[in-house]
Amino acid sequence: MCQRQDKNMKSLTYVEDVSKDLSGYTLISPSVSVGNVGQLAVDLLLHNLRCQRLGAFGHPSLQPVVGTLPDSDADGQTHLMTAMEAYVCEKKKAARGRLSLLAELVQWAAERGLKRVLQLASCHAAARPDPAAPRLCHVTVGGDDVDALTALAPPQPEIPRPEGDAHRLPPYLPGAGFVPDLYRACEAAKFPYTCLLRHTYEGNNIPEAVDICNCLDSWLGLLDESQKSRPDPYSVLGRWRTPLTWSHLFGPAPNASLY
Repeated sequence: MCQRQDKNMKSLTYVEDVSKDLSGYTLISPSVSVGNVGQLAVDLLLHNLRCQRLGAFGHPSLQPVVGTLPDSDADGQTHLMTAMEAYVCEKKKAARGRLSLLAELVQWAAERGLKRVLQLASCHAAARPDPAAPRLCHVTVGGDDVDALTALAPPQPEIPRPEGDAHRLPPYLPGAGFVPDLYRACEAAKFPYTCLLRHTYEGNNIPEAVDICNCLDSWLGLLDESQKSRPDPYSVLGRWRTPLTWSHLFGPAPNASLY
């Protein structure tokens, strides 16, 4: 295990479990946004694509938390998880992490030769200018391979700003968390960025997370053919396996003696 203070980064530290050349990879990051759709989508990807943990990040803006990772290795061993980690999917050249440190994150990705940042997020459905417009859209900066994505998720239309909110820099995406900030960080660094955005409401947002993952699979070809051939017609997940972390989504049922 090796701790590295990346060059020109004053606060970001990276503790490696595995040394890996990430040239040509895509960095996928969720945004804490309405309905937690991006986080649920990353749960699905981590559980279904057999990703390997690369290491953990440290930064003063992160809460110092640690817990047990519900998913286990094939040998049955369990591991600890921290607030900010990176995983890699060997077959699809995608690095995944719960990352939110913006300018330093973009610099970290650029120094390792990654080809783009891909963010998964959600946005308030009530803010859509056209209620009949597609619920799955994308926002992008740079890059030359989004034509296929546009056929699956059209560009996000501009959302009218409410009065008194003109001070915010574009793009205006209510409920999307730090999507606008990471967008601008990539724009400033001239680093390719794409956000897959699902318009939704608060509630059980598993179907929206599945929508995002299905779109990613159609665009990037994430799942193996063997996984695609065994869909569950009775489950909203279809060909995706349920992550063990989802057993804690809603907590225990209420005590029946109360009613």
